[in-house]
Amino acid sequence: MINICNIAENFNKNKKIIVDFFIDYYGQEYYDLINKRINSTYIDFSSNPVDDYKYAMNYDNNISSFNKTIITLKYKLYIELEKKSKKNNYDLLAKYILNNLLIINQENFKSNKDFILSLFSDENFNSGLIDIFSSKNNDLLNDNRVDASIKKRINNDRKKINEVLINKGINISNLTSDFVDKFIEYRKQLQEKHKKYIVKNSLYGKNIFKDFKSEFNLELQPEILSIIGFIENASTLNIIVENNDITSFYNYIRVPLTHLINIGIKGLDVNIIHELIHKIETNKDRVGISILNNENTNKIINEIRTQKLAICFTKKLHEQGIFIYDNPNDYKIEGESAYEWMFPISESFLEEFEKFFSNCAINNDIEKLNDYFGVSWITYSDHINKVFNDNIYFYMNFGKISNIQLDENVTSIINEMKLSSRKVGIKKCLKI
Repeated sequence: MINICNIAENFNKNKKIIVDFFIDYYGQEYYDLINKRINSTYIDFSSNPVDDYKYAMNYDNNISSFNKTIITLKYKLYIELEKKSKKNNYDLLAKYILNNLLIINQENFKSNKDFILSLFSDENFNSGLIDIFSSKNNDLLNDNRVDASIKKRINNDRKKINEVLINKGINISNLTSDFVDKFIEYRKQLQEKHKKYIVKNSLYGKNIFKDFKSEFNLELQPEILSIIGFIENASTLNIIVENNDITSFYNYIRVPLTHLINIGIKGLDVNIIHELIHKIETNKDRVGISILNNENTNKIINEIRTQKLAICFTKKLHEQGIFIYDNPNDYKIEGESAYEWMFPISESFLEEFEKFFSNCAINNDIEKLNDYFGVSWITYSDHINKVFNDNIYFYMNFGKISNIQLDENVTSIINEMKLSSRKVGIKKCLKI
């Protein structure tokens, strides 16, 4: 297994080989661009002290006694901060509930506070069982596309929680979807408050601040620090700083390696390659063929093609005996990303126009897609976004996804895009 103290070195050892793979794929004309974008990217493999501690305990032989002592000390200090912050937040949640719901027996509520709060929020303030009453779940109940088993589960869960709350003296007539929606927003505010408190006061957060200061001469604000400090997946961030009408972009990749190992991810290499592709294809507010805007323009289709490319590159690396962090005897390349759910309605189309898409992506030439595929491209991209977002919501809440397959509607859109591409090709030939 990986020595926690040599994580960066393990990657740097293979970095040139990986970059050469990218140059071979995109073309020698992009040699300088690829190297420049990779070298200007800060790659952070750190995890929080809890994950480092779990790793040290699970893979005892990889850590020296001295380093284990340091890791344990950081863990204990971090846990104390977490406990203090969470207690404050739970007290605020209890106060919010008492002030906004008609509690028949407040003394009974207070004596059962911990149990009742467990219905309203998990320990990280991400979600709670009470969320089943939200307007989002009302929409699912009224959506003809949602199968009956999911609707039945929502209604059964609501019934069970109703019974529990009645027994605890909570007047459920005041537990409306409007209240739950507002409560969820309030919980999100407390979650941000918790994150900011941790990164501001922990050695872990202070080290993130120092690293960015050293790497970019950039002093990150608490809201950015809190995003970075709590990343749990391999992620790419474009850090955008506005200063005196000048916009600066900083390239950052976070791969919280010990966290990913602890939760049993076996596709570490494909995760890392996926994020590197993003940075090779990033220029300012454009990532490949997507735009960082409120509409998430082309976001999911870009993620799908990036995952396809990452799988291809990782397979080639492994075929040559090059393993970055994967265990050569126990690893996965495919089946580790939700974006792969979408392959049935995108794979053949992306393969047919692979060279065109990759050329647009590394040049961030999004307008060319609209010109080439016509108005149907926007329809297709929006449809991909919607199908993915619907299914990720189902999966996160109900542990299942629908059977995503090509249908007549999607096939028709793809055919319209192909027809448009042929017309553009004919026009170019006529001009020649």
